[in-house]
Amino acid sequence: MYGMVTLGYGFNPKNFAIIKYIFTYLGAIAIGINLPIDKIFDNKASLPCLFILFIMALGAAVSPDIGIFLAKVYGQENYMDVSYRLIFMDPNPNMVGQVAVVLAMMSIVSYQRLAILPLVTAGIVVILCASRANIVILTIFILFYFSQHGNLKRLLLILLGIVIIFTLCEVNRPLLNPLFQRRVPRIESFRTGIVGRLYTYKQSLADFRDSPLMGKGYRKRYMIGSKYFDYAGSTTAIEAHSEWVAFLCNHGIIGFLSLCGFSYEIGRRLLEICRKSGSEKDSIKSEQVRKFLLAVYLCYLVSMIPWETLYLPIYSSFFFVCFGKIYHIKE
Repeated sequence: MYGMVTLGYGFNPKNFAIIKYIFTYLGAIAIGINLPIDKIFDNKASLPCLFILFIMALGAAVSPDIGIFLAKVYGQENYMDVSYRLIFMDPNPNMVGQVAVVLAMMSIVSYQRLAILPLVTAGIVVILCASRANIVILTIFILFYFSQHGNLKRLLLILLGIVIIFTLCEVNRPLLNPLFQRRVPRIESFRTGIVGRLYTYKQSLADFRDSPLMGKGYRKRYMIGSKYFDYAGSTTAIEAHSEWVAFLCNHGIIGFLSLCGFSYEIGRRLLEICRKSGSEKDSIKSEQVRKFLLAVYLCYLVSMIPWETLYLPIYSSFFFVCFGKIYHIKE
């Protein structure tokens, strides 16, 4: 599959950045294969790192001086985009939120009795980034992971935490201006994000019809023709905002089937190892790992609907470590 992606990039030296993704993800898989099962739930540094990110994000949102300093540290031109979304780590405003969500996932399984803390902390960071997709993915992980454990009381407490976060942001919007006032409306306007993506999907499918077998190559529409996607008629985008649609457009039927095969094979392997779950020989920790990996797999599939996730190294590196673990667990 990654061979297809590399070929799709073409021969522009700048386009060979894809190679760094290949080696990064292969390394992530190798880490997952060699990671002992008991280390999956031993991420004690994840919660302190999440708190540090929370302080950084809150500081950048409150103080322009702090935001500019952080942007310089990460080599960015600015710390906030025109819609007040934090971008001090990366030009993509979703990136800070993705770091928060990954750290929250690791913190929740490592500090299960304190799960509300990483949820609230990551939730506030995601709101400061005004990232709707990150909110959906974190919520899916919480619901799916804890519902499998049958701990309804903890699940209800976490759902209550989610409701409290959004209620406080809504009720206190005038008091927290401009900290939340400029961001909450964007989060609430899911319709805008859906309509904008439907615009890019329609244009991507038109490109697919021009080259259905091999596709046009990753971002060739933008890199060669300087053609942007029309995003809801009010702005533009350089990508399709969906891995499934993008693979069909960029790499044709062959690339799309490769992506489907990749997703199917991981899902098939997960189902095989989950059939063993609950047996007498199966340890409680091994069963918890299986449930955690299943929740992560579901989140990754969902993330590929609104994003081109394979080109988001923060999410994909974490997920590929987990996928490597899938092939280390014996059936």
